[in-house]
Amino acid sequence: MIFVGDGALLKDALQYSLGQGHPIEYVFCSNDEIADFLKINDLAYKITDDINGERETIRQQLKDNIIISVNNAQIFKAPILSIDQIHIYNIHNGILPGYRGRPEICILYAILHEEHEYGVSLHRIDKGIDTGPCYAIKKFAIAPDDTFQQVMLNAIGVCARIYRDNIHRIITGQLEQIDLGKARSRLYSYRDLENIGSLKNNVNFKKATKLGIFRLWFRELDRTIREIL
Repeated sequence: MIFVGDGALLKDALQYSLGQGHPIEYVFCSNDEIADFLKINDLAYKITDDINGERETIRQQLKDNIIISVNNAQIFKAPILSIDQIHIYNIHNGILPGYRGRPEICILYAILHEEHEYGVSLHRIDKGIDTGPCYAIKKFAIAPDDTFQQVMLNAIGVCARIYRDNIHRIITGQLEQIDLGKARSRLYSYRDLENIGSLKNNVNFKKATKLGIFRLWFRELDRTIREIL
């Protein structure tokens, strides 16, 4: 398998798979946050912010046609998607198809919409954004007093669990697609912040914009919120 992603979630997935003896051929990251971990575990890796420029490396390194996307903000495009028999699986922070796109914006709007639950989805990547076949969804309750920080922390924990619960099925080809029926599909991006000021009087606005420790992760979101306040 080839892994694409960053940070603690990717590290957790790699640690689990190393412990299970899963094949890890290569790792692509957009920064060097877990470089020491990769070196210690003798994992071949490359730091790049252009995964679509790595077609030849992927073709050379990939043995089982499986790519795992974990905490990955890069979008796979034709150069990678067109590789013969490739299967790219993504762990998405959000319940599909209603909360597609940027996880931080999904969580913000889930709280603003007064959702009673949130969750994480495992899906296969296609040409759209979070539109491919979905194979697993894990949900958790949003408590009345949960802020953005708490929902994000809960979601991160569930991201780790959904990987552990499904990686064997991915490797052995035993995933079964979930029928999402006619559920509403919605893509969230930073464009949705253009009119966020109009929601300032929303009763959940304070909770939705209380980023806590994630102010350091989502600086653009934090800056936009500060401008409104």
